Amino acid sequence: MMQRFEQFIYLILHDVRKKRLVLLLTFLAFLASVMMFPSGSVLAKMLPSKSTNTFSIYVDLPNGSSYYETQKVNQCVVELLQKEKEIQNIEIFNGMGAPLDYAGLVKGS
Repeated sequence: MMQRFEQFIYLILHDVRKKRLVLLLTFLAFLASVMMFPSGSVLAKMLPSKSTNTFSIYVDLPNGSSYYETQKVNQCVVELLQKEKEIQNIEIFNGMGAPLDYAGLVKGS
């Protein structure tokens, strides 16, 4: 399989017309991909919008607390939150904070 690929590359590199054809096709593919933005076929945004329907709860236990203790406290918090009808989804990050989204990284929130 690798030999066939090497032969294919060799044929392209040793023929001026094929080199130019590859360069032309590469340029056309690049141009087509760039033209997707102004044509509207691909939507581009610098940063995704910040979801305002989320909140974070940080549970700090004393230094030296075990992972099991942290998990147990977080489970109690989850059980309390599940009683609230407005809360639809819950994510838990044991032993670390919730990951920042792009907007949070830029805005510092």
